[in-house]
Amino acid sequence: MARTAAAAPLARAVAVLLLGLLLSARPAAAQLGPAGAGFPIGESHRVEILGTLWSPASDLTAVSRVAGASGATRGAAGVPDAAVPRFTDLRLRLRLRRRHRIHVEHLPVRYPAATTLDRVLAVEGVAFEPGPPVASTLTWKTWRLAYEYDVFHGTRGSLGLLMEARYTDLEIAIDGACGTAAACGLTRTRRPIPAGGGVLRLYPSPVILIAAEASVLRMPGAVGDYLGYAGELLDYDVYAALNFIRAFGLQVGYRSRRLNLRAADQDADLRLEGVYVGALLRF
Repeated sequence: MARTAAAAPLARAVAVLLLGLLLSARPAAAQLGPAGAGFPIGESHRVEILGTLWSPASDLTAVSRVAGASGATRGAAGVPDAAVPRFTDLRLRLRLRRRHRIHVEHLPVRYPAATTLDRVLAVEGVAFEPGPPVASTLTWKTWRLAYEYDVFHGTRGSLGLLMEARYTDLEIAIDGACGTAAACGLTRTRRPIPAGGGVLRLYPSPVILIAAEASVLRMPGAVGDYLGYAGELLDYDVYAALNFIRAFGLQVGYRSRRLNLRAADQDADLRLEGVYVGALLRF
């Protein structure tokens, strides 16, 4: 298991940027004229698209158990300390009615990893010996579809409940050995994961949004036995947004994603967390 630390200069730069945005909010509100004193800008749209750049600290470990070209093979993959890639997170929010929203999100995560085998693995004539780690790639892709109902909705904020389904695609592949993880004797696990949670939004002014979202899952043992897998999920996002105009804004936040998955062919303990910066487009 390995863990990377988020870059300190990035965190300081984001903090300074967020402070500057909050200090500049009052002049921005004045430029809006009479509309600025009414309903918040963040609530006056039907479609919202958020694109972010995220370089999270990571703690990722996955173990696969599957029959490969040389028989039963076991591989454990961990992410090296030096691996701190940057990911693009794309989110879409659709407002159906005042209290009803749909959230769609796609987050592809891809890390270089080091995989340790506990026996010889033969792939297309190439033998991988147990012992020293071999170069591999750990890929974690997530699709999220959520429905939000606001139990409270006003001009100063809202409080909503989330019901969601996630589709997780987790793969470990030995680099340069073959095109698919199954041919490498490792595994690809694809599972639907239901979850529930809530979202709180506060508007100190019509152009500033401060919000927190959280989703959780702890699958009961009986349900896990029936489905063939079990796990826990915790995903939270705390952020602030400044709306320059009705169609454009800037969002800065801190997000943490944790997934523990146990299945017949794979176990995974995955954690990503850190600061991100994103741009908002509204229609």
